[in-house]
Amino acid sequence: MEATYQWGIDLINWMQQASPLLDLPFVMLTVTGDQIFYMLFLPLFIWTIDQKIGLRLTVFFLICGFLNSVAKSIAAAPRPFDYDPSVNAIVNATGGGMPSGHTQNALFVWGYLYKWYENLWFRVLAIAMIILVPLSRVYLGVHFPTDLVGGYIIGLILLVIILRFENRLVSWASGLGLVMQLLISIVCPLLMLLLFPDPSASEVVICATLMGGAIGLSLKQRYLGFQLAQTWVKRGLSYVVGILILFVIYIGLKSLFSELEPAPLFRFIRYALIGLYTVFIAPWIFTKLRLASS
Repeated sequence: MEATYQWGIDLINWMQQASPLLDLPFVMLTVTGDQIFYMLFLPLFIWTIDQKIGLRLTVFFLICGFLNSVAKSIAAAPRPFDYDPSVNAIVNATGGGMPSGHTQNALFVWGYLYKWYENLWFRVLAIAMIILVPLSRVYLGVHFPTDLVGGYIIGLILLVIILRFENRLVSWASGLGLVMQLLISIVCPLLMLLLFPDPSASEVVICATLMGGAIGLSLKQRYLGFQLAQTWVKRGLSYVVGILILFVIYIGLKSLFSELEPAPLFRFIRYALIGLYTVFIAPWIFTKLRLASS
């Protein structure tokens, strides 16, 4: 393993000879795998482009992130800058290195969208993101090349499984009664969180958002026949209004809960509310503002 790590260190040091010239483009690429990007990107699909694809992608994306956390805990692999101080970590990164979460998510998210959208230019973009986002992680010094391989493998396995069984899974979940849906929405994320004796912030965020989103999805299915607006102007307004409120909740609750303990509990509450808002409350607001139909 040391030989493999050393090969990775040599490759990173060779790539970083282009620093700082290429720092900005690679940082911009890596940002598309960060939490804030997905907080902007996933609601864009749910609220303005295609709510069915957006809702499915959001749930599957959270499951993908959870599996990455499990894999990282098992692998307990170092980051390049921890292994060798000659590596310059151009961006911050915490937790284990193997498998790369940015790589796994890029392959899953853009691979999933590649399946749904046949536009040539979009598919070129999807392929580029699947290649370049992982590459940015090596250049920035936060992942070994082998971390990327692990992310690609897990992301691909999950993508194949989801594409094969998603319609059956959605049909099964939709056919359950409201009480059973709510019970699953609450119990499953809690059981997932219990797999970690000392859950990190990212693991709390994933499980909490999944719980809030799943509850919202159950309520939406029963009580809100939300349909996207017919015009792109109204869809754009929905997105602007929705994102502004989302970040008021995100920033406001962060400030409100900042001094409260235990911190993981209040982080869980915060992100559960964000998930519920994104899936159910925001669409309800849009219908009340006549920016969408019901």
